Amino acid sequence: MCQSTNELKLCSCNQDEIDRLKKEVFNYKSTSDKKHYLWSLRSYVGFIFDFLDGLIIFPSEKLDDVITSDFILSQINSKNCFDFEYNPSEGDCLIIHNLNFSEGYLEFIYKGAQWEKDYYNPLTHQVKQIKEGRVELNNLTG
Repeated sequence: MCQSTNELKLCSCNQDEIDRLKKEVFNYKSTSDKKHYLWSLRSYVGFIFDFLDGLIIFPSEKLDDVITSDFILSQINSKNCFDFEYNPSEGDCLIIHNLNFSEGYLEFIYKGAQWEKDYYNPLTHQVKQIKEGRVELNNLTG
């Protein structure tokens, strides 16, 4: 598990911990005003040829004053922020969101040896979950 630092850390969690955080937030039983940020790492599977109808919610530029696209990019492009051995592959996708979803989400795609602000259209592209966890940052626990 991770220790909070002044830098971004993407901590892997077991499914029980993620389920507990989700249940706490969704059941309004949180005893603090602390925001819980989660991340999800996904790999690109391919284009979907189905004709689906739906509404796309586009990624945000920031979730709060600290968790911004620019801050996340500066961190993930300068070092491995994950608490496990990980080498990104072309097309991998990283999504960061607040559990209450009120602030939107951030999405990044690994292209040409670096992470970029970009997103996959869920109506036309299929991705597969690799791993998920919580975001750790000094004075912020996800």
